[in-house]
Amino acid sequence: CAIGKYGRENFIVEEICSCDNSQLNELERYYIQYYNTYNVGYNQTIGGQDYSTRPVLDEVNIIKGRQDKNPLDDVKAVATKEDIITMRKMVKGIYTDDKIYEYIASISNETRNNEMFKLGLSPRGSLALASAARAVAFLHGRDYVIPDDVSFIFYDIASHRVVLSPKAKISGKTVHEILEDILAKVPTPQLIKE
Repeated sequence: CAIGKYGRENFIVEEICSCDNSQLNELERYYIQYYNTYNVGYNQTIGGQDYSTRPVLDEVNIIKGRQDKNPLDDVKAVATKEDIITMRKMVKGIYTDDKIYEYIASISNETRNNEMFKLGLSPRGSLALASAARAVAFLHGRDYVIPDDVSFIFYDIASHRVVLSPKAKISGKTVHEILEDILAKVPTPQLIKE
């Protein structure tokens, strides 16, 4: 269960109890775990407390507040178009060893051959994983990809591209748990700096 207070748009979680949170779906648990918030939505009860009218009132205030002014009008640019193009070129230039490409292909292949997935990561998903791993390396100030870059971004790239099998749904396993199992199963390459 979640104990918390209501913010303007989201249920702000102050504490996650160790009690059974089975009334929350997988996405809600994900938001609580990774973002410490989640939108309660309409006609929902959490921990015996009804939040069905609060989101409607908050939404009315949001709609009324945007009638005359959009808050996006006040957003200031933090980078120019040229900055973005330059950074994209820099990310494309990040070195990726063949062992990393094999690691990505092995992980993707494991999602395709896993009985818990009806649909695994496609080759386009593998391309996205390689590209995102280069971006992670860039953000960490490196000009080369390491296996940790791949595993760091793997869940974000793969979780919405795979489809659970009926067996996984019956077992109650989440996409995240299955992806964790796959990462643990596929051997991590050892890179030697020359």
